[in-house]
Amino acid sequence: MSATRQTASALCVTGGERTVAGLAARLAAQRGALQEARLDLLEDLDGSAFELLGDPRLIVACRSRAEGGAFAGSEDERAAVLRRALAARPGWLDVELSAAPALRRELLASRGSTRLLLSCHALQPGGDPAALAARLSAEEADALKLAIAVEDAAELAPLRAAGAGEARPFVRVGMGAAGLLSRVLPARFGSPWTYVAADGATPTAPGQLSLSTARAWRVGEALAPVALLGGAAVLTS
Repeated sequence: MSATRQTASALCVTGGERTVAGLAARLAAQRGALQEARLDLLEDLDGSAFELLGDPRLIVACRSRAEGGAFAGSEDERAAVLRRALAARPGWLDVELSAAPALRRELLASRGSTRLLLSCHALQPGGDPAALAARLSAEEADALKLAIAVEDAAELAPLRAAGAGEARPFVRVGMGAAGLLSRVLPARFGSPWTYVAADGATPTAPGQLSLSTARAWRVGEALAPVALLGGAAVLTS
Protein backbone atom coordinates (compact mmCIF):
# COMPACT_ATOMS: atom_id res chain seq x y z
CA MET A 1 0.00 0.00 0.00
CA SER A 2 1.58 3.28 -1.02
CA ALA A 3 1.45 6.37 1.15
CA THR A 4 -0.74 8.17 -1.36
CA ARG A 5 -3.37 5.52 -1.94
CA GLN A 6 -6.75 6.86 -0.86
CA THR A 7 -9.17 4.18 0.21
CA ALA A 8 -11.55 4.39 3.14
CA SER A 9 -9.93 3.82 6.54
CA ALA A 10 -11.50 2.16 9.57
CA LEU A 11 -11.76 3.67 13.03
CA CYS A 12 -9.96 1.57 15.62
CA VAL A 13 -11.53 2.29 19.00
CA THR A 14 -9.14 2.25 21.94
CA GLY A 15 -9.00 3.48 25.52
CA GLY A 16 -6.72 3.70 28.52
CA GLU A 17 -8.77 1.51 30.85
CA ARG A 18 -7.06 0.58 34.12
CA THR A 19 -9.33 -2.28 35.09
CA VAL A 20 -10.39 -5.47 33.35
CA ALA A 21 -14.02 -4.53 34.04
CA GLY A 22 -13.54 -1.20 32.29
CA LEU A 23 -11.92 -2.86 29.30
CA ALA A 24 -14.69 -5.46 29.12
CA ALA A 25 -17.36 -2.74 29.19
CA ARG A 26 -15.77 -0.79 26.35
CA LEU A 27 -15.25 -3.88 24.20
CA ALA A 28 -18.89 -4.86 24.72
CA ALA A 29 -20.18 -1.36 23.99
CA GLN A 30 -18.29 -1.20 20.67
CA ARG A 31 -18.75 -4.85 19.69
CA GLY A 32 -18.38 -5.34 15.94
CA ALA A 33 -16.00 -2.39 15.54
CA LEU A 34 -12.26 -2.67 15.11
CA GLN A 35 -10.84 -2.16 18.62
CA GLU A 36 -7.55 -2.14 20.51
CA ALA A 37 -6.91 -3.65 23.94
CA ARG A 38 -3.93 -2.17 25.82
CA LEU A 39 -2.92 -4.82 28.34
CA ASP A 40 0.02 -2.75 29.61
CA LEU A 41 -2.39 -0.17 31.05
CA LEU A 42 -4.30 -2.63 33.23
CA GLU A 43 -3.49 -2.41 36.92
CA ASP A 44 -4.39 -6.04 37.59
CA LEU A 45 -3.63 -8.24 34.60
CA ASP A 46 -5.30 -11.49 35.59
CA GLY A 47 -6.70 -14.42 33.66
CA SER A 48 -10.04 -12.72 33.08
CA ALA A 49 -8.37 -10.16 30.82
CA PHE A 50 -7.19 -12.85 28.40
CA GLU A 51 -10.70 -14.26 28.19
CA LEU A 52 -11.73 -11.03 26.42
CA LEU A 53 -9.23 -11.30 23.60
CA GLY A 54 -10.61 -13.94 21.25
CA ASP A 55 -12.15 -11.47 18.82
CA PRO A 56 -11.08 -11.27 15.15
CA ARG A 57 -11.75 -7.50 15.23
CA LEU A 58 -9.36 -6.90 18.14
CA ILE A 59 -5.79 -5.56 18.13
CA VAL A 60 -3.96 -6.55 21.33
CA ALA A 61 -0.91 -4.66 22.59
CA CYS A 62 1.24 -4.77 25.70
CA ARG A 63 3.32 -1.67 25.14
CA SER A 64 6.76 -1.23 26.67
CA ARG A 65 7.61 1.96 28.51
CA ALA A 66 10.36 2.64 25.99
CA GLU A 67 7.67 3.04 23.32
CA GLY A 68 5.16 5.01 25.37
CA GLY A 69 3.46 2.15 27.20
CA ALA A 70 3.06 1.43 30.88
CA PHE A 71 4.15 -2.17 31.39
CA ALA A 72 6.12 -2.20 34.63
CA GLY A 73 7.55 -5.72 34.49
CA SER A 74 10.62 -7.14 32.83
CA GLU A 75 10.89 -7.91 29.13
CA ASP A 76 10.63 -11.62 29.97
CA GLU A 77 7.36 -10.92 31.78
CA ARG A 78 6.08 -8.86 28.90
CA ALA A 79 6.99 -11.65 26.49
CA ALA A 80 4.93 -14.04 28.61
CA VAL A 81 1.94 -11.67 28.38
CA LEU A 82 2.28 -11.48 24.59
CA ARG A 83 2.45 -15.27 24.31
CA ARG A 84 -0.65 -15.64 26.46
CA ALA A 85 -2.47 -12.98 24.46
CA LEU A 86 -1.59 -14.77 21.22
CA ALA A 87 -2.95 -18.03 22.64
CA ALA A 88 -6.34 -16.28 22.99
CA ARG A 89 -6.37 -15.81 19.17
CA PRO A 90 -7.19 -12.14 18.70
CA GLY A 91 -7.38 -10.73 15.19
CA TRP A 92 -4.11 -8.85 15.60
CA LEU A 93 -1.12 -8.87 17.96
CA ASP A 94 0.88 -5.63 18.10
CA VAL A 95 4.60 -6.28 18.69
CA GLU A 96 7.20 -3.52 18.70
CA LEU A 97 10.19 -3.43 16.40
CA SER A 98 12.29 -2.90 19.54
CA ALA A 99 11.22 -6.26 20.99
CA ALA A 100 13.82 -9.02 20.94
CA PRO A 101 14.15 -10.45 17.41
CA ALA A 102 13.89 -14.00 18.79
CA LEU A 103 10.55 -13.15 20.42
CA ARG A 104 9.24 -11.53 17.24
CA ARG A 105 10.23 -14.60 15.22
CA GLU A 106 8.58 -16.90 17.77
CA LEU A 107 5.31 -14.98 17.78
CA LEU A 108 5.27 -14.74 14.01
CA ALA A 109 5.82 -18.49 13.60
CA SER A 110 3.10 -19.42 16.11
CA ARG A 111 0.52 -16.79 15.20
CA GLY A 112 -1.92 -19.08 13.37
CA SER A 113 -4.95 -17.05 12.29
CA THR A 114 -3.79 -14.00 14.26
CA ARG A 115 -1.98 -11.36 12.23
CA LEU A 116 1.14 -9.65 13.52
CA LEU A 117 1.29 -5.85 13.49
CA LEU A 118 4.92 -4.71 13.74
CA SER A 119 5.01 -1.25 15.29
CA CYS A 120 7.51 1.49 16.02
CA HIS A 121 6.83 4.49 18.28
CA ALA A 122 9.31 7.39 18.13
CA LEU A 123 8.41 9.48 21.17
CA GLN A 124 10.91 12.29 20.69
CA PRO A 125 10.52 14.83 17.87
CA GLY A 126 13.13 14.79 15.14
CA GLY A 127 12.89 11.13 14.20
CA ASP A 128 13.57 10.09 10.63
CA PRO A 129 10.36 8.56 9.21
CA ALA A 130 12.07 7.20 6.10
CA ALA A 131 14.75 5.38 8.09
CA LEU A 132 12.26 3.97 10.59
CA ALA A 133 9.90 2.86 7.81
CA ALA A 134 12.82 1.14 6.07
CA ARG A 135 13.60 -0.78 9.25
CA LEU A 136 9.98 -1.86 9.56
CA SER A 137 9.78 -2.88 5.90
CA ALA A 138 12.87 -5.05 6.27
CA GLU A 139 11.10 -7.28 8.82
CA GLU A 140 8.53 -10.01 8.37
CA ALA A 141 5.03 -9.09 9.58
CA ASP A 142 1.46 -8.92 8.31
CA ALA A 143 1.14 -5.13 8.73
CA LEU A 144 3.27 -2.19 9.87
CA LYS A 145 2.71 0.83 12.09
CA LEU A 146 4.86 3.93 12.49
CA ALA A 147 3.88 6.50 15.12
CA ILE A 148 6.22 9.45 15.37
CA ALA A 149 6.11 12.62 17.48
CA VAL A 150 5.85 15.78 15.39
CA GLU A 151 6.11 19.44 16.44
CA ASP A 152 5.21 21.04 13.10
CA ALA A 153 2.64 19.95 10.53
CA ALA A 154 5.36 20.25 7.87
CA GLU A 155 6.88 17.09 9.35
CA LEU A 156 3.87 15.14 8.16
CA ALA A 157 5.02 15.23 4.53
CA PRO A 158 8.00 12.90 5.10
CA LEU A 159 5.85 10.71 7.34
CA ARG A 160 3.28 10.38 4.58
CA ALA A 161 6.00 9.40 2.10
CA ALA A 162 7.71 6.97 4.45
CA GLY A 163 7.55 3.40 3.25
CA ALA A 164 6.06 4.36 -0.12
CA GLY A 165 5.68 1.26 -2.23
CA GLU A 166 5.25 -1.06 0.78
CA ALA A 167 2.67 -3.67 -0.22
CA ARG A 168 1.53 -4.51 3.30
CA PRO A 169 -0.98 -2.41 5.27
CA PHE A 170 0.97 0.46 6.85
CA VAL A 171 -0.48 2.70 9.59
CA ARG A 172 1.22 6.12 9.80
CA VAL A 173 0.50 8.40 12.77
CA GLY A 174 1.89 11.79 13.69
CA MET A 175 1.65 12.10 17.48
CA GLY A 176 0.82 15.41 19.12
CA ALA A 177 -1.29 18.40 18.09
CA ALA A 178 0.78 18.96 14.95
CA GLY A 179 -0.03 15.46 13.76
CA LEU A 180 -3.78 16.07 13.59
CA LEU A 181 -4.07 15.63 9.82
CA SER A 182 -2.59 12.14 9.96
CA ARG A 183 -5.45 11.19 12.29
CA VAL A 184 -8.20 13.12 10.51
CA LEU A 185 -7.24 12.03 6.98
CA PRO A 186 -5.73 8.57 7.46
CA ALA A 187 -6.44 7.57 3.85
CA ARG A 188 -4.11 10.30 2.62
CA PHE A 189 -1.36 8.66 4.67
CA GLY A 190 -2.15 5.21 3.34
CA SER A 191 -3.38 4.06 6.74
CA PRO A 192 -5.93 1.22 6.76
CA TRP A 193 -7.19 2.44 10.14
CA THR A 194 -6.75 5.28 12.61
CA TYR A 195 -6.94 5.09 16.40
CA VAL A 196 -9.67 6.99 18.26
CA ALA A 197 -10.49 6.99 21.97
CA ALA A 198 -13.90 5.71 23.03
CA ASP A 199 -16.06 8.53 24.39
CA GLY A 200 -15.25 8.99 28.07
CA ALA A 201 -12.07 6.92 27.79
CA THR A 202 -8.53 8.17 28.33
CA PRO A 203 -6.66 8.60 25.01
CA THR A 204 -3.72 6.26 24.62
CA ALA A 205 -1.51 8.64 22.61
CA PRO A 206 -1.01 12.43 22.24
CA GLY A 207 -3.42 14.05 19.81
CA GLN A 208 -5.85 11.14 19.64
CA LEU A 209 -9.42 12.13 18.75
CA SER A 210 -12.51 10.90 20.55
CA LEU A 211 -14.83 8.54 18.72
CA SER A 212 -17.67 11.08 18.62
CA THR A 213 -15.35 13.77 17.21
CA ALA A 214 -14.02 11.38 14.59
CA ARG A 215 -17.56 10.52 13.54
CA ALA A 216 -18.63 14.17 13.46
CA TRP A 217 -15.64 15.01 11.26
CA ARG A 218 -16.34 11.93 9.08
CA VAL A 219 -12.84 10.60 9.67
CA GLY A 220 -12.06 7.57 7.56
CA GLU A 221 -14.33 8.51 4.67
CA ALA A 222 -11.73 8.92 1.97
CA LEU A 223 -13.73 11.18 -0.33
CA ALA A 224 -15.72 13.12 2.26
CA PRO A 225 -15.07 16.72 3.30
CA VAL A 226 -13.83 17.07 6.86
CA ALA A 227 -14.65 20.25 8.81
CA LEU A 228 -12.15 21.28 11.46
CA LEU A 229 -12.35 23.77 14.31
CA GLY A 230 -16.07 24.35 14.01
CA GLY A 231 -15.87 24.95 10.27
CA ALA A 232 -12.91 27.33 10.38
CA ALA A 233 -11.04 25.07 7.97
CA VAL A 234 -12.24 22.51 5.47
CA LEU A 235 -10.06 19.81 4.00
CA THR A 236 -11.06 17.46 1.22
CA SER A 237 -9.41 14.15 0.45
